[in-house]
Amino acid sequence: MKRWMESIPRDEARHQRLWDRTSFQLGDWLDSTAPPEQSMDGQTDPILAADVLLVHSLDLIARIAAVLNRREDAKVSAQDAATRREQFRNEYVSFNGHVSSDSQTAYALALCFDLLQSPEQISYAGERLATIVRRNKFRIGTGFAGTPFLCEALIRTGHVQVAYAALLCEECPSWLYPLTVNPGEMTLFNHYCFGSLVSFLCERLGGLQSLEPGWKKIRFAPQPDGGITSARVKQLRPFGWVSAQWVIEGGRLNMELDLPNGASAETVLPSGVISPRVDATVTVVGGETWFFTGEYREHQEWPIDFITAFPSLELPRNSHT
Repeated sequence: MKRWMESIPRDEARHQRLWDRTSFQLGDWLDSTAPPEQSMDGQTDPILAADVLLVHSLDLIARIAAVLNRREDAKVSAQDAATRREQFRNEYVSFNGHVSSDSQTAYALALCFDLLQSPEQISYAGERLATIVRRNKFRIGTGFAGTPFLCEALIRTGHVQVAYAALLCEECPSWLYPLTVNPGEMTLFNHYCFGSLVSFLCERLGGLQSLEPGWKKIRFAPQPDGGITSARVKQLRPFGWVSAQWVIEGGRLNMELDLPNGASAETVLPSGVISPRVDATVTVVGGETWFFTGEYREHQEWPIDFITAFPSLELPRNSHT
């Protein structure tokens, strides 16, 4: 890993530790706006996407070195990651959080890989991403680099309904568009990274998230929304099978969590549970099946509308243009 990192061509002309801007990159491959003959030429700067993953790779190397007790390597990689993270912000992020390229992928990557510094930047980036998605009628505007992180970035910044609207969109390109066409039919963009949403479905819709390596400690925190009334997820982890499910029925939310021996879970009740209101977080232990129930009320209207780029204007009567 160290040798690979050392081999990356750097932007020495500007004394940067980021990727050399003349290097070839596949970028946000198959962004739906890219021309078919140039699938890397989408909305997002290919070097921006490469630099995001460069910083993330250094973060991973630092963590791996720490686990292996290679303290000097961990220290050097962590410092290098911090330096390149700062250079990334200087290169691509404005003071208020506007990310160059101004695309779904640019904001999703910056948010999910912790490349924004202040709460104000994060808030602005989340708002801007939600606006771009709504203006695109909730259709995917990302390629291979950004698609797995689109809904997660929206959830993290509080735009839950926009995330579910994107998830449930059936227009091309979208995750559900392939289900609307007859078997055997195909367009270039109807296969959009089929597996790219599995983490989001398991962790956000299903609610199962790992808090410690090996899934020794788990968080069960489902986020119902988008008119979805039930979900179930089951995963094989080092301690055994972990399964969780929830259903909204008759104005109540019923949650069930089955944990293997040796594991524990932090259960977080959705904000829509209004009675009884117990502690927001409940810790439970493995080897048992746990049940939670309560009166549930959705706190937002559904569905939400997209935003038109040029809204129609109603002129006063007898007005002249």
